[in-house]
Amino acid sequence: RVDVPPLDKYDWVIFTSVNAVEIFYERLRENGKDVRTFGGIEICAVGPKTVEALNDIGIQPDFVPTHSRGSAIAAEIEDISGKKILLPRAKIATADLPKGLRDRGAHVNDVPLYDTVKVASDGEKKRDEIETDLLDGRIDLVTFTSSSTVTNFLEMFPAHPKTLLADVQVAVIGPETQKTAIEHGIQVDMVAEKATIESLVEAVIAAYCNLSS
Repeated sequence: RVDVPPLDKYDWVIFTSVNAVEIFYERLRENGKDVRTFGGIEICAVGPKTVEALNDIGIQPDFVPTHSRGSAIAAEIEDISGKKILLPRAKIATADLPKGLRDRGAHVNDVPLYDTVKVASDGEKKRDEIETDLLDGRIDLVTFTSSSTVTNFLEMFPAHPKTLLADVQVAVIGPETQKTAIEHGIQVDMVAEKATIESLVEAVIAAYCNLSS
């Protein structure tokens, strides 16, 4: 468990997900604080769902980048040289965003606020069922909603993950997840325009409509 650091030391807080907002706010409340703690601090929210999560606790973000890629976010924020930035996010998040911010002269505290873990299942029996369904063609599409879902899949099927995906369509939630999949030799067929579940669903529907037309 990582506690929330004092906010009066920072110029910016960047929230990259709903989870980051909710867990961060929960920790604030546990320490007897509320949204007034953000007074005088610039808030960046990545993606519409993150904006909604902030709105739900009474915060309107100061900046919403047009892209969800870490390097693009870092490039869009203006006047950050010398600024102190708090980046509360998942433990396994990619390094693109803090690197991009530091390259522009910002001082970044990358706080691993939470971890993403595999959901407990029935163990080997469940894994074997999924493997059989993939090999027998009973699954047409596999979706990856984060880079961690890609790596978790690879850990779940270490022997031949690419073989399992050879005859199925693969859809990913955005360019960061696409990058992770490609780095591991997974062919990606569909990429959501925005890093949201809704956009991923739209990409899948559009792809299948094109196949049937």
